[in-house]
Amino acid sequence: MNAYPYECVVPPVDGPLATLPLKVVRGYAAWFHAAMPERLTVLTHLVRSNYAFLQWPADHSVESLRELWDWFPSEVSAKEEPSRIQIRSVEIVSPTPTARTLSLCIDVGMYFGATFVKNVPDTAWVQPVKNRRDDDFGSPCICRGGVERYGLLNPVASALTLANRVIRGKARSGEFEGLFRYWERALGKSAAELGEG
Repeated sequence: MNAYPYECVVPPVDGPLATLPLKVVRGYAAWFHAAMPERLTVLTHLVRSNYAFLQWPADHSVESLRELWDWFPSEVSAKEEPSRIQIRSVEIVSPTPTARTLSLCIDVGMYFGATFVKNVPDTAWVQPVKNRRDDDFGSPCICRGGVERYGLLNPVASALTLANRVIRGKARSGEFEGLFRYWERALGKSAAELGEG
């Protein structure tokens, strides 16, 4: 980790979005998009404060995701006390990301999402609010053509998944670019390929 004074993002909601009133959930998406320019500036300064990444382009190119991934794992950390979940007679012990890591996942997710929308035609941010049982309910996501049934990319949740891989020692090189390529193929399919043409 570097010594840059990183200020953690503070979302205006606390708790699972599916448990909150719809007006609050919609307000979260408005906050997310309004906060994005400032948070991307914060992320850019943080990445470039590391001597090895002084020249990080932050230009929303796919290439910038390679360097962002090279930087990200060194910034990820877990709390000293892991979370413990009891499922039947088995106790599952799992490392828990720190508040700073969770904040970085929001910032990196914003950057990843903005990069994806810039580079993959006919994709846009949406906020799924139809079914409170959906994992992505209320989260800013990306889909093709504004049609959620083609699939939803949740960039913040994806960044958190990758942070957890780092914590568990399971991360591979090029994770952000691999994630980008996967979703580019998944959301770039035509209606004919999806059986609708």
